[in-house]
Amino acid sequence: MHPFLGSQTWPLHAGKINMFQDAIITTPRTREMLLRRVRTLADEYLASGYFHRRMDELVQLLKDEVPLDRKKWGNNAHFPGTLPPFDQEVERIKTSYLDRRLAYLTDYQVTRGVGKRDFVGIPPAQPEQSQIQFGETVVFDPESGNQAEEYFTLVNPQPYAVDVSGWQIRGATSPRSNRAR
Repeated sequence: MHPFLGSQTWPLHAGKINMFQDAIITTPRTREMLLRRVRTLADEYLASGYFHRRMDELVQLLKDEVPLDRKKWGNNAHFPGTLPPFDQEVERIKTSYLDRRLAYLTDYQVTRGVGKRDFVGIPPAQPEQSQIQFGETVVFDPESGNQAEEYFTLVNPQPYAVDVSGWQIRGATSPRSNRAR
């Protein structure tokens, strides 16, 4: 599946497009942020083996239920034919989808058609020491008196998008700080 599926360039079936997604993809700044996030998630979940481990956990939970379910409901109408053993299907998902998806997302290219390449621009892994600075605008004592209206701006001095998902700011909002980690 292409990372831009649903955009004008990569419409869904019957030519359907998601205008919000298309706006993100066609705006260079938000496209760069989206691709940074895709790379972060690929590194965090696919490269770490998270999904493989989670599937193994679920297999243990479901192993006694699957035969009962198959006995009651029979074959899946969407995929008629023989039913491979549950553990074989789980391994197929791991090797045929998850393992291939990691390479697909981290090789910086996405195949489009036979022999064609569509350069998407998924960046390399984010450097661990990426730093973001606080901007000039800091409102730590809003005129309304409502402390929920405190805010500050962040400035990225890096020449690449930085994914700040999971980052935290601790302590009170004040104009004294100048770095976020």
